Amino acid sequence: MKLYGKKDALERLGRFTASGRIPHALLITGADGAGKRTLADYIAMLMLCTDADAPCMNCKECLRIAEHIHPDVVYPLRELKTPGKYSATELREYMAGCYKLPNDAPVRVYIFEQAETMNDHCQNALLKIIEEPLSFNRYIFITSDKSFILETVLSRVTEIPAGMPSVDECARALTERGVEASEAHSLAQTFGGNIGRCLEAHNDENGSEIMKLSSEIAAAVCKDREYDCMARLCSIKNRDDMTSVLRSLSDIFGNAAVISAGGKTYGFAPSVSAEIAEKNSVKKINAVYTVIQRLLRSMDFNPNVQLTAARCCAEIFSAAEDSSGR
Repeated sequence: MKLYGKKDALERLGRFTASGRIPHALLITGADGAGKRTLADYIAMLMLCTDADAPCMNCKECLRIAEHIHPDVVYPLRELKTPGKYSATELREYMAGCYKLPNDAPVRVYIFEQAETMNDHCQNALLKIIEEPLSFNRYIFITSDKSFILETVLSRVTEIPAGMPSVDECARALTERGVEASEAHSLAQTFGGNIGRCLEAHNDENGSEIMKLSSEIAAAVCKDREYDCMARLCSIKNRDDMTSVLRSLSDIFGNAAVISAGGKTYGFAPSVSAEIAEKNSVKKINAVYTVIQRLLRSMDFNPNVQLTAARCCAEIFSAAEDSSGR
């Protein structure tokens, strides 16, 4: 298992292991596709590896964790009665098992993916077991947006930021996964080192069309062309494509905000982000970005793509106009 762009995280984990104590509850933060799940698996290996130089990546514990078959490294979101969606009732029932001893290892590791999708009831259901941890349980939360995590939870976890790989690191990771070198470098530049997004685009035959469409929608927003934006959004035929477009728009406007603040980015559609940063106020860019993030999180509850398209267009332009004082 190779970790790219995780120097700071590894240094912090190294300090924990040197002191002989890894916090019982960790929060891994970072953008979608930055490698948070891979880092969580690495930490689980660090906790369960039997080798003196942990994680060795070769012992039975490490290999089973890498293959996601270790009985004491569990992913509740995948194992609830309704997989892929947290509910307080199901989570309480599932976590009742935390009072039992682990199966094989000295400790059991719970990895809570997409923690930002937990509502307050779900998070409160976990508070007691985090506050009063049993000696054989460890907890790792993964989130792309910690603003949705309750302060009471944040105060009881130790944050480990998952840094984004550099463009060169990303390209190297892609070539190691069988992507041709020139495409790997192009993808790495397009998605600003985001390995997950690069692999999605590489494996998705529809990826290039999504990228083109997202750039056109962003340009229409930048130029206040609401009709053009609506026409392109309405051309989207299914919810998966709508989600992909919103994620790409999030990248574009997020990178525009970075550029506006004087930062440098190799993110998705850099020329479009640069134009948005040049022609729009920071307030407008941030307002549109915030709306796109909210729309993206609501996609699970909006099955009608055409109505979603209309809502997206209306909310994006409303946010843009409000931030412009019109």
